[in-house]
Amino acid sequence: MSSTQLSESFNAYLKDFIQSDHNLMQFFMHFDRVLCEKRYKELQAEYALGQKLPRVNIKVKIIEQVADVYTNKIYEEFQDEYVKSLEVNIEKTEICGESTIYTVLDSDGVKVRKVIVECDGSLTCNCRKFEMKGILCSHCLKILRETLKFKEIPSEYILKRWTKKARAENVKDRCGHDIKVDVRLHQTSRFRSLMAIFRAVACRASESEETYNLTVEKADDLIANIESMLSAKFNMPFSDTIEQESPPDTCPESFEVDGVPDTNVVQAKGLKRR
Repeated sequence: MSSTQLSESFNAYLKDFIQSDHNLMQFFMHFDRVLCEKRYKELQAEYALGQKLPRVNIKVKIIEQVADVYTNKIYEEFQDEYVKSLEVNIEKTEICGESTIYTVLDSDGVKVRKVIVECDGSLTCNCRKFEMKGILCSHCLKILRETLKFKEIPSEYILKRWTKKARAENVKDRCGHDIKVDVRLHQTSRFRSLMAIFRAVACRASESEETYNLTVEKADDLIANIESMLSAKFNMPFSDTIEQESPPDTCPESFEVDGVPDTNVVQAKGLKRR
C-alpha cells in the first residue's frame, strides 16, 4: 500500500474513536483504545487461522501449496486469480534481448497486459498487482503454468507478510532491535474473555434466589483466592494489585495535569457528518 492509502485507511478508522476537539491527553487516551482494538482483532484473526482450514475448490498442486502457506483471506484472493488465469489468452510472444515479452489478453479480450520474463526466470506484469498487493496476478500465473511449466509458486513470489508464519519471528525496528509484544495486549484479551464468562454467569444466576446466593458465595471465595495469588505474585497490597491489573481499555474518571484534576473526559462519539 502506498503511504497515501495507509493514511486514508487509518484516518477513517480513527474517526470512530477520536474527535477533532480533543486535547492532547484525551487524544492519547483514545488512541490507546484504537491500538487495543486493532490488536484484539489481530488475535481473533490469528485464532481463526489456527481453527479453520481454507476451502480448496481446485485440486492442483499450486492451489494446495498456497493453501498451506497463505492466510485464509490471501488464499481466497489468490484462488480467484488462479481461476481468472484459466480464461486468460497469450496472444503474442516477442524476444527482446535476453528477455521474453508475452502479450496477454484478459478473459473479456479488451485489456492487454505485457508479462516480461527475464533470463533468470523472474517475471513482471504491467498490471503491477504483485507490487501493489503482494500476490501474483492471473497473467503471471498463466505464463508460469503454461509456458514455464511451473508446478508450484517460486518462493520469491510468496511474501512472508501474507503467510501463516508471519508472526513467528520477532519484529525489529529501524535500529535492528527486537520489538517486544505489549503485555497489555494479553491482559486485554484475558479481560474480554472473562467479561463474556461472567456475563453468562450473571444472566443465569439472577433467575432464582438460590442461584444468586450461591454465586455471591462463590464469588467471595474467588475474590479471596485472586487477592492471595496476586499479592504473592506482585508482593503488594491487594488494592495496589487491582490498580495495576485494571484493563487498559477502560477510561479513568479524571486526569491530573500539573496537580490540577481534569474531569472533562468524554467518550469519543465520532466526527459529525457534514
